[in-house]
Amino acid sequence: MYPEPRFFGVFEMLRQMRLPLTEVMPVYTGYFAALYDALSQAYEWDLDDYLKLAASSPGPVLELGCGSGRITVPLARQGHEVIALDASPDMLALLRRRLEREDESVARRVTIVQSDMRDLRLDERFGLVLLPANNLGLLADEADRHEVFSRVRAHLAPGGRFAFDNALAEQDRLLAQNGDLVAFPASSGGEEQFVLSAHRYLPEEGVQIMNYYAESVDATGRTRRYLGGWTKAVLPDAAVAGLLAATGLRAEETRTYDLDFDRRRMMLYICSAA
Repeated sequence: MYPEPRFFGVFEMLRQMRLPLTEVMPVYTGYFAALYDALSQAYEWDLDDYLKLAASSPGPVLELGCGSGRITVPLARQGHEVIALDASPDMLALLRRRLEREDESVARRVTIVQSDMRDLRLDERFGLVLLPANNLGLLADEADRHEVFSRVRAHLAPGGRFAFDNALAEQDRLLAQNGDLVAFPASSGGEEQFVLSAHRYLPEEGVQIMNYYAESVDATGRTRRYLGGWTKAVLPDAAVAGLLAATGLRAEETRTYDLDFDRRRMMLYICSAA
């Protein structure tokens, strides 16, 4: 599910330098799973929408790409049974840790499933299926997108809804940010850290690559280094419309959101079986 990261610019130079105590990994594993969890806590633009959809949907909620539980836990606090599915054992370990800090009544509403969403096969249908956090982009191959959406439709209860978001394919905006380096400090577990990040949009491939480099220095001055990244498909509206039509789904409603913190616009799709 998470391919080896592709590097560019200074990040590729750092990879080639092979500095000691350097680990290279996809974003949703190891060090970068914890970093993603920390950064995603401020990512709330979609939460109210998903909570409102769940409040008007019968039965349990199926969340694909649940990660460390940014949406899972609020759903469970609201009283919903949640099937939380993710391919990354490191992200699910963070979710389990988060649930340990919750009231037992909240934790027992969450059933964790470690699986690639392309292999979705559960003996249950759902009134609401969620694919949040631009996880659609992780399905870089058209056949994979078709498989997941077909699986989702098969898991919808009669009258059920499927909600997902997609970063808008605004080439001028994406190209204007190409290679912009962002650096920020962090501290965790008594270690001082800094993180360097940048993205590159490749219009000829229809993908966006995100790179991260981090250094973590403990109290003795020992430095550990981490290189990671992800590649996501950038899908225009026409491609999403074609995907829905091909998999027997229809968009009942769409909503657009401007995200100032990362200079993107997102489209939320609320769908049902056609």
